[in-house]
Amino acid sequence: MATGLATGKGVERKTLKSVNPFDGKTLKEIPELTPEEVEAAIARAHEVYQTWRKTSFEHRAGILRRVVELIRERREELATLMTLEMGKKIEDARPEIDLCATIFDYYASEGAKILAPKEYNTTEGKGTLIHQPVGVIYGIQPWNFPFYQPSRVAAPQIMAGNVVLTKHASNVPQCAEAFDKVLKDAGVPEGVHTNLQLSARNAGTIIDDDRVQGVAFTGSNKGGGGGRRAGRS
Repeated sequence: MATGLATGKGVERKTLKSVNPFDGKTLKEIPELTPEEVEAAIARAHEVYQTWRKTSFEHRAGILRRVVELIRERREELATLMTLEMGKKIEDARPEIDLCATIFDYYASEGAKILAPKEYNTTEGKGTLIHQPVGVIYGIQPWNFPFYQPSRVAAPQIMAGNVVLTKHASNVPQCAEAFDKVLKDAGVPEGVHTNLQLSARNAGTIIDDDRVQGVAFTGSNKGGGGGRRAGRS
């Protein structure tokens, strides 16, 4: 949920509230990004993509393997945060974290093979299928799997040479921060993955941006924020 927070200059800045669903207590309030901050994030991602797309599979895989290590090292911390913020039982939260590590490990190990050029012989002659990165990918994520959902988008896209903007559900802002921190601590460069602290009403403005080349969306119509291209997937 979002509430109002007045800044020192008298400008109201919305905040996202992290609330423990068990007792209703507020755990943390995180400022929502301003339109100017969102624009800066998109511009940075678009700029970073120009170099990230040229990095090798080996380089990307090395970073993803470090992500796997950190996820496993922080298993209890991340699972506990999930339990506190969105109410998942700890015995269900731990396997979700394990699954995230498996996803990143899979794309680190298999990504280069999956994306390698493939030769085909047809009745018309020989052809080659080439996979190339496309740019900024925007992921709108739901609350109920706060680590699995962003993992299943970020891991393959980063391995493919794309960059990712993640707008998580506004009631799990701490999980969103923790996921982004794992990636950053593992060596994912600024702009290759960006956590956007936004409420659903502002999601559509990013979908509308021409620099965004793809949208991965799980949630309701409200979650998509009503962008004119909200139907893309």
